[in-house]
Amino acid sequence: MKTLKYNGDNLKERRLKKKLRHIDLAKKVGVSSRSINRYEHEYGYPPSNTLKKLGKVLKVNWLINCEEE
Repeated sequence: MKTLKYNGDNLKERRLKKKLRHIDLAKKVGVSSRSINRYEHEYGYPPSNTLKKLGKVLKVNWLINCEEE
């Protein structure tokens, strides 16, 4: 069975490719830069509406991995 798992490394990789700082991405998405940092280090997970905004800003459909169980 495949499951979807959020991956903070994907967020960081995409942010760096766009040459955005935490604060830049945070302003575009409407969250704090601390939230972006927490999402990248997986200390917290973005709610679905924030995940959609992140995907839109970073031009990706999702920031999750599909894994086999």
